Amino acid sequence: MLVLLFAGFAIAQGIGQPSVPSGDVALVEDVPSDIGHISQAEFDRAFLQTAARGGLKVAPKPGEPQYQDVKDAAMGDLLDAVWIQGEADELGITVTQRQIDDELVQIKKQNFKTPAEYEKFLKTSHFTQEDVNERVKLQLLSTQIQQQITEGVPEPSDSEVEDYYEAAKATQFTTPAMPATKKQKAQPEKVQPLDDVRSQIVSQLTQQAQQDAFSVFVANYGSKWQSRTFCASGYTIERCSNFKGSGHPADAPPACYEANPKGGLPEACPAPIKQLVPALPGTVSLLTPKGQQLPQRPQPAGLKEIPTAPATGLPPGVVPGATP
Repeated sequence: MLVLLFAGFAIAQGIGQPSVPSGDVALVEDVPSDIGHISQAEFDRAFLQTAARGGLKVAPKPGEPQYQDVKDAAMGDLLDAVWIQGEADELGITVTQRQIDDELVQIKKQNFKTPAEYEKFLKTSHFTQEDVNERVKLQLLSTQIQQQITEGVPEPSDSEVEDYYEAAKATQFTTPAMPATKKQKAQPEKVQPLDDVRSQIVSQLTQQAQQDAFSVFVANYGSKWQSRTFCASGYTIERCSNFKGSGHPADAPPACYEANPKGGLPEACPAPIKQLVPALPGTVSLLTPKGQQLPQRPQPAGLKEIPTAPATGLPPGVVPGATP
């Protein structure tokens, strides 16, 4: 219920960090003045809500196993709220109270059988009606942001459609010939004309372009808002520009980096650097824009070599001097 978009962004280091005011856990710059400061009271409420969402009857205390996870998740929720509202403000996107009320009516219908069940949810989740309205508002803003980004993508040109058709004709738009059997006559090969599948291709290429545009937006969104976010000592997470990590993968057992781990060495430790998975030369095409992605490593046994073009020595379809 009330899931927020935009989570999980790369680590960055802040420069020229402003101080977080006393009584606040974080400061986000370049947003409307009424949302840029995240107070200790807001964090305390978010902490209780996050613990309840995780099925914990009692919120964990410092030093307990689940405390740090709940704390980080609560900070993430608070930053989501500010970032999404800040982005919406920059894009000129707003929602009305009427929209919030209408959406809440639908949420109640889908998730709660009776008003008493909804009231029970408020109590057990530590939410006030104002908190719920805020979550609904964020959901509506998130949806409108995505719509604005994706709807601004132009439809593919005629030449792009034709190129895709030619590349996919043999695999997607051709029915192979069928030999005669006792029950049916032989069927010749049948190729669907471009005009019959044009709308299908346009839809497919448009969806791909929208996905690509939104992926670029999300990457830029994360780095932009992270650079504007400063967290107080004891509340820094990876999404704060003043976060200083250990340089170790987040999922790595601490024993991987201890000289003499008390519990002994773990079964396995992740690589400290994320492995690249570039496309195999010659496999990128209109049909597979990302190509066949393989981790960089010694060539796997049994992998067939990609034939090269006789004139240039390049993989088939690659033009000398052109951007791949």
